[in-house]
Amino acid sequence: MKFFSTTDTAPSSCSKVARWSCSAVYVFVIATLLSLLSSATQSRAAEIGAREPAAIDRTGIETLIIDGKHYLIPPPWAGHRMAVPSLPAGSFRLIPREHAYNGTTVHIHVSAFAPLLAMLRQARIDGIDLQVESGYRSERYQRLIFSRMLAAGRDFDDIIRFVAPPGYSQHHLGTAVDFYPSDWRFAATADYAWLQDNAARFCFEQTYPQDNAEGMPWEAWHWNYAGTGDPAKDAMTRGQPQGRCAEMTAIEETARENDGQP
Repeated sequence: MKFFSTTDTAPSSCSKVARWSCSAVYVFVIATLLSLLSSATQSRAAEIGAREPAAIDRTGIETLIIDGKHYLIPPPWAGHRMAVPSLPAGSFRLIPREHAYNGTTVHIHVSAFAPLLAMLRQARIDGIDLQVESGYRSERYQRLIFSRMLAAGRDFDDIIRFVAPPGYSQHHLGTAVDFYPSDWRFAATADYAWLQDNAARFCFEQTYPQDNAEGMPWEAWHWNYAGTGDPAKDAMTRGQPQGRCAEMTAIEETARENDGQP
């Protein structure tokens, strides 16, 4: 058997290195590249997993991923995950600060803007000063809310008693608003009584009324625009047109003219 020696002719790329050493270099380089590719793939997968707030496995069990940890979606939220549409920035309008609690920045989908503004103005004429505390919230922002609460020591099952899991909230659609105070106190206010009597005229409905059929927590402060005159949009907002929703087109046009909206 002939052993390779340094005096033998080697490939040009390894003329000064033994063949076995050159092969080792090639193997090392390839292994390093494969390792880097694997790490990048895993990192990308982790990033996608972090953005994916909920998933359904083969058994139909729904889970939520927050900070890399899986949480089981229990009833009544299970089965109510929404198909959230992609909403570009131009889809929203800024609620006038005079109607936003503490003058904060709150946005709502353009389809609901004029009806909401008309309702807020009519309420003020009737002596009711409705203040919007929350409007559009993306799935990412909703997940940050959960992440902060969990980091503060709150239990997941306790959080979902009061806050919809990411991917399950009407706020992702941009058509829902929470009025101040957005907690159990709102049910005892004159604001709530006014909304019960008048909101349907402006195509807003209370999504989770007391003792609702779906078993969702009662949210007296949460109201959603459910009447666009467009069946596809009405289905998207999980509601049907109510009251004088057929008249909302005229209200929208008037509001746009008064506020300079395109």
